[in-house]
Amino acid sequence: MNYLIKYNIVFILTLFVFGSLCSQSIESRLILKEGNNSYKKGDYKNSSDSYTNSIAEDQNNLDAIYNNGNSSMMSGDFQGARENFNNYISKSNNNIDKGKAHYNIGNSFLNQYAKETKEGGQPSSEYLKNAVDEYKKSLRYNPNDIDARYNLSYALKMMQNLDKKNQD
Repeated sequence: MNYLIKYNIVFILTLFVFGSLCSQSIESRLILKEGNNSYKKGDYKNSSDSYTNSIAEDQNNLDAIYNNGNSSMMSGDFQGARENFNNYISKSNNNIDKGKAHYNIGNSFLNQYAKETKEGGQPSSEYLKNAVDEYKKSLRYNPNDIDARYNLSYALKMMQNLDKKNQD
């Protein structure tokens, strides 16, 4: 009889803990959906806020972390995007997904370089070097990623052109 009471208590506590974890995940997913809707409308600030709130509810919500990186990049917050993608990489167990995150980090460096060039500034060549490094990491995780391969060759070509320009 005593064993039965202990079993029931453990069972109820397990349900309570599991229910709490599930409700956090459900709440996180609902907020994630709000963020996705804002992102589709082009409201990257709102979507990023929603993704941040979703992550606060469930720090292991990989979709929210990844989407927050995309939203940050679209709003021009390249450093924030890189932080989200690095967080995603550290929590993901899937090599293809890690490769995609490295690819996006490479894109953030390339986009930051392009933005600063367009604004008439003298962007750091470190952006191009970092982009190349990230595309290489992406290809280590997924050697069949033709987009990463293309962007790697594009960034290398930009580095060569910059070196030629600096030598002249």
